[in-house]
Amino acid sequence: MNNPILHKIIPFLKVRRYLRKNLRFIHKILNWNWIRVARKEQRKTLAKLMNKERVKVAFFLVSPSSWKYESLYDEMLDNKYFEPIVIIIPFTKEPDEAMHQKMKSAEEFCIKKGYKYISGWDAQRQLFIDITETINPDFIFFSHPYPISHKNFNLTSHLDVLSCWVPYSVRQESLYKDMFDQLYHNIFWRNYSESAIHLKISKSSARNKGRNVCITGHPIIDAIVAAKPHNGSWVPQEKPKKRIIWSPHWTIRGYASSPLNWATFLRYSDLMLELAVAYEDQIQFAFKPHPLLRSVLEKDNLWGKSKTENYFNKWQALPNAQIHEEYYLDLFADSDALIHDCGSFMIEYLALNKPVLYLQNEADVNYRFNEYGIQALNCHYKALNETDVRNFICNLIDEKDDLRDERVTFGKKWFMFDGETVATRIINDLLTSLKRKN
Repeated sequence: MNNPILHKIIPFLKVRRYLRKNLRFIHKILNWNWIRVARKEQRKTLAKLMNKERVKVAFFLVSPSSWKYESLYDEMLDNKYFEPIVIIIPFTKEPDEAMHQKMKSAEEFCIKKGYKYISGWDAQRQLFIDITETINPDFIFFSHPYPISHKNFNLTSHLDVLSCWVPYSVRQESLYKDMFDQLYHNIFWRNYSESAIHLKISKSSARNKGRNVCITGHPIIDAIVAAKPHNGSWVPQEKPKKRIIWSPHWTIRGYASSPLNWATFLRYSDLMLELAVAYEDQIQFAFKPHPLLRSVLEKDNLWGKSKTENYFNKWQALPNAQIHEEYYLDLFADSDALIHDCGSFMIEYLALNKPVLYLQNEADVNYRFNEYGIQALNCHYKALNETDVRNFICNLIDEKDDLRDERVTFGKKWFMFDGETVATRIINDLLTSLKRKN
């Protein structure tokens, strides 16, 4: 890495290399110390909880779109050993106004769901709460492993709590270090994992060799399968139409602060609007952008705010289309197909066994994915151009679906449809650790 400031301060190349090498070594030592201290504190906490009649479980919620614990919260609510509560925490990587708006949206979501919750922001005292003082949880389920929030809600501030984590999305990327070996992956008391493939990757990639990993499946699959169609998320139409979700990713090359390069939005943005107009009598579209896409498009060197707002407004104005930026399970349940270039939806939508089209911005994308992701990709129709997208829509109208059996096979193999929910498996692991019987 070329750093001109460092070059000025330390003009000698050998000295710079020496410092970089030793700083990396020091950083590794510090991280190992975090991991060691966390394990020590967690053992002490677990021993204390053995004699506790009920344990308090806090679920950190950043936004409804990242909420993956619905089934687990509900099952804990019905279990005599657990006292679950949702804590709405701030996303401090954005301006205060946007942060508070996101927290307000999360609060409305909790009220709608009937959750017992508390806001991480004390509006009266104008400060972030200390959850040790207000709740003193025994377990915390994190939504993100990264320090995206105020220090009061970061993992390293709660090393004495039994920290648990389910990935924000079912991991399908080939970014093994990023997805399996951040400091936080190694600190969590328990890492509830999606499959045997993910455990294998943890064992080979993580510093702790996956010792804190427990295979349960991902609880979002519980919620997706349980969601019942009720027509609440789609704008009513005069007659029945096929319902297609278009969900474009945010990783536009050269504009997104991400190692990924998945987005096909600029290639298909005009086409999707054209298709919505052309198929007005047959198709209903839901434009569901990734939560970060709008902010990327609004950059002055890309579309800017005016063009972005104009584009979104066009979707909103169509009689057979809508924008959906909220919780998406009902949207999924009432849909007929998905068109996307995302990561998490690649796995999640397969649980519904409905046709799904993956938009590719290059001919070969297998290198992007781990073994699990490649198997999921093989259950997708693929589009490299406009013709492929149109063919997918025509086949949907004609109810032609050649990949149905592949999706069924994937679901049976990896979603653990064995009569037991993912939430039940997680609860059983917690109770076993506490030496309790369910």
